Amino acid sequence: LEYNEHYWGEEPAIKKATYKIIVDSTSAVVALEAGDIDYCINPGTADRDNLMANENIRWCETAAAGTWQIVFCNFGPFADENLRKAVACCINRNDFVQGCINGVGEELHMIYSKNAFGFDPEFRGIEQDFDKAREYLEAAGYADGFEFTAYVQESGTYFKMAEVLQGALANIGITMHIETMERGAYMDYWQSTAHDFCLTFFGNGCAYPDADLWYTFFHSSLIGGSRNRQEINDPKVDELLEA
Repeated sequence: LEYNEHYWGEEPAIKKATYKIIVDSTSAVVALEAGDIDYCINPGTADRDNLMANENIRWCETAAAGTWQIVFCNFGPFADENLRKAVACCINRNDFVQGCINGVGEELHMIYSKNAFGFDPEFRGIEQDFDKAREYLEAAGYADGFEFTAYVQESGTYFKMAEVLQGALANIGITMHIETMERGAYMDYWQSTAHDFCLTFFGNGCAYPDADLWYTFFHSSLIGGSRNRQEINDPKVDELLEA
């Protein structure tokens, strides 16, 4: 990229920039430390401490507008609210922060990030309670537990999320099998009407911190289109999204 000499504003200090796509985050960090590149966007969290300690590198970070979340589909076994609550009661949010992103993140009790309109700092979601989880599991008709398969993108963070959840669910007798898929194949399958996901994982790096984003995920008019592939159909949710 080169600067526009006809730009009406102040002349930029940097007149030419070259962007390099380095798929492997470790390779990107090595290039940064060697001086082969001048800056690196979103290096792996495992490299955070070393980069911060490097006196030749300036580390900058801020809270993102994105979130990581577990997604239930409104068909199959998780159409039962009691079963969804059983899973929710197994979750310790801090286990995911520590185990998936090396502690570089914050616990959230709602799908909105702190930067988004609509975020409620007073809201608290379901807390970890294995005894309560077993009660919900029994109410759903699975007192002896059950097995299911979670499909995950072939990515370190997504796979770690699956592993953390897998370990938590084992405490109440739920066996979660993990199947990884290449990202392109995963997205094609997820967006098809033929997918049989019952539980999956999403990371949303919001381009804008606005609650309207979730309309495309949760409004019933978008079942079979846009992002509501989990087939959420709740008149109260629709009403809130339209408000």
